[in-house]
Amino acid sequence: MLKQIMDEVVNNYDYSQTLDIPIEKLTGVEDQMPFGGIRSLPEMADYIKNFSEITARTVLVLPEL
Repeated sequence: MLKQIMDEVVNNYDYSQTLDIPIEKLTGVEDQMPFGGIRSLPEMADYIKNFSEITARTVLVLPEL
């Protein structure tokens, strides 16, 4: 019965809709503060974005053998 319900939900969900809700509220962590040294979700997203941009621009040049 549960599988049938879940199949109906998944099959009928409109995946094209946009969610206007912060990721912290969506995941239930909006009131949680990270421990020292742990980044918040927005900080981690910025870190990953910056890291990706830096690594995309970095060209590794190896010496010829």
